[in-house]
Amino acid sequence: MGSSVAGNPVWCRISAPDSGYITSYYAATHQDPVAGVSRCKTFSRPYRTVVNGLHVRVKPTTRSRIFVTLGKVGTRVTVNCYESGQPVSGDAVWYHRTAPSIGYVAGLNLNTGTDPASGVPRC
Repeated sequence: MGSSVAGNPVWCRISAPDSGYITSYYAATHQDPVAGVSRCKTFSRPYRTVVNGLHVRVKPTTRSRIFVTLGKVGTRVTVNCYESGQPVSGDAVWYHRTAPSIGYVAGLNLNTGTDPASGVPRC
């Protein structure tokens, strides 16, 4: 479940041709949730930003399109998993952000203590 698209909050995790999430609104599943597809493990944990103007990106790399830019230090970011991506100052961990919108943030910019943060599952 995620941000609602045309009234439909169901999202599907895909692994090919790229990995990530798509809204089931645009998938020809004909039902929600999709028959035969297990529900993703539900995990979420809030952290705070440690920089001003943190970029939330479409993929875990600084070359990826900026989806949204967050405000000041201390902005709340809810994550559900992490991936390895482009290293930022030697830190290759990127967190998948679920709230208030979906995207990736470099782990270096969140107050996780260590990367990957203890207990956060790999995407």
